[in-house]
Amino acid sequence: MIVEDSEYVVFFGLYNKYDNCKEQMTAFNKAAEDFLKDIDTSGSEVSTAKQIHDKLIDMVTYDVDILETGVAEDFAHTAYGALVANSDGVSNYAVCDGYSLAYEYLLQQSGIEAAVVLGDAGSDGDMGGHAWNIVKLDGQWYEVDSTWDDGLADLDALFEMEEAKEIEGYEYYVEALADPDYRNVLSHYLYGVSTPTMRKYTPDESDYYVTKDGLYAISLLFESEHIRFDEADPENIAAGLTVTLPNATSALQ
Repeated sequence: MIVEDSEYVVFFGLYNKYDNCKEQMTAFNKAAEDFLKDIDTSGSEVSTAKQIHDKLIDMVTYDVDILETGVAEDFAHTAYGALVANSDGVSNYAVCDGYSLAYEYLLQQSGIEAAVVLGDAGSDGDMGGHAWNIVKLDGQWYEVDSTWDDGLADLDALFEMEEAKEIEGYEYYVEALADPDYRNVLSHYLYGVSTPTMRKYTPDESDYYVTKDGLYAISLLFESEHIRFDEADPENIAAGLTVTLPNATSALQ
């Protein structure tokens, strides 16, 4: 993909040879082809991108072990990990760059411009390396973090723990998680947002769940930041290709 007036920073490195490259490429191409068979591309780019986003986060499980061990060479960091398996052979296991590279590839295969954005993300000053996407839909750029949108399983598990029952308002959080409309909010809160929103996300009234008794409005989302590497200390730029991409100026409705 070429973006006008873009700046490219390219790093070169030597990596271990993939002994089963042919078999792995065959598996990857088949997985991508099978994935896209269920995507209806006859509608708008917005519709296509959302279908891919939703199927991807439904399919992929976040690889917590790789996050904790920090093994950089694992397939969990690749689109192969997301669409096929991580290096241990666990199907559809990936971390943020795996999610983002898979989303980029699937969008591009569907004729939609997209790229991976590298940076730091977190909340309350606790920031760490992260990857997400910028996507061009119907002539407008939007930002998407499919990894953070894929948090429902963790929330479900959290509130199934015995300890969670001690949380004040526990029954309301369980009620919120059982509501299909609110689950939809939680799995799309960083889908199709503007660059300013991605840089500094703060829950607004649309991100809150109003309890059935009408007594409370609660949110299972939190303030967060996504800072691109090209906007931070240049020494923090990760190895690989980084691109200075245009900002997304408005959010999808």
